[in-house]
Amino acid sequence: MKLKFLIISILFFASIDLFACSCGGGEVMEEEMNRSDIVFVGRVISRKVKTYTTDEKLESGKYLKYKYLEYSIIVSEQFKGEHRKVIKIATAKQGATCGMRFKLFKKYVVYAFDSERYGLWTDTCVGNIGNSVTKFKKKIFDREIADLRKLTAKT
Repeated sequence: MKLKFLIISILFFASIDLFACSCGGGEVMEEEMNRSDIVFVGRVISRKVKTYTTDEKLESGKYLKYKYLEYSIIVSEQFKGEHRKVIKIATAKQGATCGMRFKLFKKYVVYAFDSERYGLWTDTCVGNIGNSVTKFKKKIFDREIADLRKLTAKT
């Protein structure tokens, strides 16, 4: 019985990576800034689950649909892109597809890019940083903003 449990456990944990988000190497802030179409600091005020219907038909005759999340964020400081008071950002619904999990009413540094299908899009691979309750994470958040200010002051 123990051997059976061990084998099942090994097979289960070995397959976890198949369902996990996989990002490339960690980019530095300046590279993320250059790749992004918009970079800003803001507070998340709402979250909606949205559905995108593709042109692809299934055997049932129905069209393939994808669910994603759309967050509305009030901008407090913007470093790149078209200036707006409120920005809507889309992201994958599942963490396994690198969807960003923004918490309502929390503040974030957000890096996003234009997507034909969804408008502005972000994910966990682009360097978004939240203002956390821990002192260490708060320092990282504050340093990111200071570095972005320095970087944009050069241009």
